[in-house]
Amino acid sequence: MQESLWNAIPCHGQSRIEPSMPRCSREGSPLGPQDGQWRSWDAPQAFEAWVLAYQAEVFSFVCGLIGNPNEADGVAAGAFAQVHALAHRGQIKDTPLAELYRIATRESARRLSRRLRTHPDDRRQLAWRILMRLDENERLLLLLREAAGYSVPQIAACLSTSEEQVRSRLLEARQSFWAACKGLEGGSGDNGPDAR
Repeated sequence: MQESLWNAIPCHGQSRIEPSMPRCSREGSPLGPQDGQWRSWDAPQAFEAWVLAYQAEVFSFVCGLIGNPNEADGVAAGAFAQVHALAHRGQIKDTPLAELYRIATRESARRLSRRLRTHPDDRRQLAWRILMRLDENERLLLLLREAAGYSVPQIAACLSTSEEQVRSRLLEARQSFWAACKGLEGGSGDNGPDAR
């Protein structure tokens, strides 16, 4: 049962999201985490360029999570707007891209939790219930890795951290997922797939 729940994470084991834009590279991506250009988003062109660079990728990510293109479009647009507002207030915690994925994940989870209250459980919804029990950072890591198909180096670049930190946090997130799975199902079993 647990293995099937792991596979029920949106996009897990299915074809991965393949955006046309590069993913989170520190050097080559527009307004990447290290160049600090996002701090000058007072110029509309700078923010616009950043949105154009990541909008397809973020839309695909959100659409894969919530399964509704119309709703995904609104979630993605709202996430970009929130990041822009945070940048103007000087409240970006990590990088704009990490903040963008964190906001998009949080809003997707919020919308899905409303659906879970009104629809009977299936495996995908059960997987979401389990994901909702994780803290926001664990959920973000699992969704970037398992739903969006990001590699460890790509996640490290997005979150401006080391690959070792990502591997360690992914292992902890997977262990939390299985612990939440056991708690929700009331069963026992293995700890799920090993960290990749």
